Amino acid sequence: MTRRGIFTSDFHMFSDRSVVDSILPNLEQAAGNADLIVLGGDIVDFKWSRLPDQKHTEQAALEWFQSFSDRHRGKQIVYLIGNHDWTPSYLTRLNLLAETNQHIQVFEYWYQQGDALFLHGDVVHSRPSQEALEHRRSTWSSHGQRGRLQNSLYNLVFLLRLPLFINWLINREHRICKHLTRYLQNEKLLPDRGIRRIFFGHTHTVIKGYELEGLVFYNSGAPLKHLGSEILQFEIQGDFSDGR
Repeated sequence: MTRRGIFTSDFHMFSDRSVVDSILPNLEQAAGNADLIVLGGDIVDFKWSRLPDQKHTEQAALEWFQSFSDRHRGKQIVYLIGNHDWTPSYLTRLNLLAETNQHIQVFEYWYQQGDALFLHGDVVHSRPSQEALEHRRSTWSSHGQRGRLQNSLYNLVFLLRLPLFINWLINREHRICKHLTRYLQNEKLLPDRGIRRIFFGHTHTVIKGYELEGLVFYNSGAPLKHLGSEILQFEIQGDFSDGR
């Protein structure tokens, strides 16, 4: 049986840099035609939120996600956690929401459906191991919301379009995809689980069909100022699924 799915990531909701509102109509349309919806992490940005504090940001994020999932109750919705939305309290509340809504699943690290594996991708900026990823995430567990001055300076970074240069410098396709491959190999997710396609976020650069070592990589980019994003559509055959 063939299932239709979509993957999107890195909304960074409630930050000044986010332009997620510009893609929400397309997201609603694509979600309406999908059987599986995968949100690839950093949907909300606690560190750079313009809301008063983390409590307000959590509540606003949960209200959006609850409303979105209610509108698509007939779909399977997978929420993968990223580094910017990884906090113990938010994760607890997401898991409680999943417990009372059978069509919602929440995973901290990865999700496999058929021959496709989905993950946020922040492991590319640590050693390619689960231990290193968990350590990196632990440093984000208390985000320390940034103030007005720091937000203004970060806005200047985007105004000067420096993230485009940074992505070109350190987030090149070959290096990033090779690092992800090593992580998946170290965690025994490759080569014996039938995985052929990798969908990830985090690097804010659209990738569609980059091939490396028998795998095909996809990245949905990010709806942030001066950066590109797409809602990636795919088809999956097979009922095997797993996640962590």
